Amino acid sequence: MFNSTPNGAEGSFWESGVAPAADSDGNIFVISGNGTFDHAAGRLDLAQSYIQLSTQDGLKLKDYFTPFNVVRLNRHDIDIGSSGAVLLPDEVGSPLHPHLMIGAGKEGRIYLFDRDHMGGHDAAADRLVQSLDGAIATFFGKPAYFNGSVYFCGTADSLKQFSIADGKLETHPRSQAATQFQYPGCIPTISANANSDGIVWLLESEGALHAYDASNLRNEDKVAPAYQQVYGTVWSA
Repeated sequence: MFNSTPNGAEGSFWESGVAPAADSDGNIFVISGNGTFDHAAGRLDLAQSYIQLSTQDGLKLKDYFTPFNVVRLNRHDIDIGSSGAVLLPDEVGSPLHPHLMIGAGKEGRIYLFDRDHMGGHDAAADRLVQSLDGAIATFFGKPAYFNGSVYFCGTADSLKQFSIADGKLETHPRSQAATQFQYPGCIPTISANANSDGIVWLLESEGALHAYDASNLRNEDKVAPAYQQVYGTVWSA
């Protein structure tokens, strides 16, 4: 068991139902919701934080990151724990930052981490590989990765594709869908034939299913006819 706020309040792990992430060394990555944060002052409470847990001898804190504006985020109920994290493959890292992780939250800020040095807390500025403010809308669920791109779908926002290479995320979307998805947005899921024929699948809260060309999100319904033949007319463009 690991309690993120043993002497405080809140700080739960909810992540919109997304499971914790884990690497090949057995480290577990979770994101705590809003609540008491006093770890930077030498105490134990670690709400509003990306947390790396070692599993070598029970669950023990190994590293963490808490945003510079944690006080504001708490005051306005802007959880960074509304989303789960995605561990990226080493092929998109750099020699300086080979092991990357990415996530976002209600603020709509994208965080790109070095998993080996997550950054702790600095009230002046975040110590991260990269931080993109305003690139996406309020975010629930998790992003998806495929073939050098990361996909986000925020609330009242469109599905967006951001290219990533050499440890750096493009600051503007490579492509984005025309449709805007209302609360709570949607969670992208990708099917592919190795690194080709990628399809990004989205299910709206109303039940409509969408499919997009992973290399260009302006292209929707690339598999609609075949899907309809097998499953009937359940498609919504």
